[in-house]
Amino acid sequence: QLLTSEELVEKLLKDNNYDIAKVPVYLALGEWSSGGSFFTRANLAFDAVLMPAVLVGLFGGRALFHKLPERAFLIGVLVLSAAGAIKLLLP
Repeated sequence: QLLTSEELVEKLLKDNNYDIAKVPVYLALGEWSSGGSFFTRANLAFDAVLMPAVLVGLFGGRALFHKLPERAFLIGVLVLSAAGAIKLLLP
């Protein structure tokens, strides 16, 4: 079932209120720490550049969810996990 944009925004706000509540904490953390502001123009620009990749991953993953056999998914996860572990062990 596809949602209208208004229904999607309403659902996201209703389901993710705890994420919105974190923003003031992050702002305060940047003010109180020596590391500087948590949200910078550079960070937000980087996030905006990555947003298309996030959307492709979201909709691509939803499309593949019912088509990909569980065994193939498990093998892929194990292979990628092993590759990540090996990369961490190498200098």
